[in-house]
Amino acid sequence: MDLETLGLTCRKCGNKIFYKKRPSTKKTVTSD
Repeated sequence: MDLETLGLTCRKCGNKIFYKKRPSTKKTVTSD
């Protein structure tokens, strides 16, 4: 669920902003 939730949030918040807030998520988003 984390991967899906993070992906959706990333799109809503914006990749750049989300990346700054959660650098670790960058890996998850890139994987998708």
